[in-house]
Amino acid sequence: MSSYIATFYTHYGAMKFYKHYKKCAITVKLMPTPRTLGASCGICAFFECEDLSDVIIHEQYDIYDLEACYLAKDGEYCECYGYSEIE
Repeated sequence: MSSYIATFYTHYGAMKFYKHYKKCAITVKLMPTPRTLGASCGICAFFECEDLSDVIIHEQYDIYDLEACYLAKDGEYCECYGYSEIE
């Protein structure tokens, strides 16, 4: 299972993301965004899943104000899904 961090443009989007995936039995934790990622709203969602495409789909970028998703591994972050990829 891989660990990911989702960053958001707004706090509202982060809260919607958190509430939705809590209902879906995916472990999600809201936390301050790591400084190296520097998101617009300052909070991010940390979650684990087998396949990112099961969690993040294109339509959700507008729904959750999602800025990007990063693979979190050994204290390093690699952007694996960004809004610019779908425009």
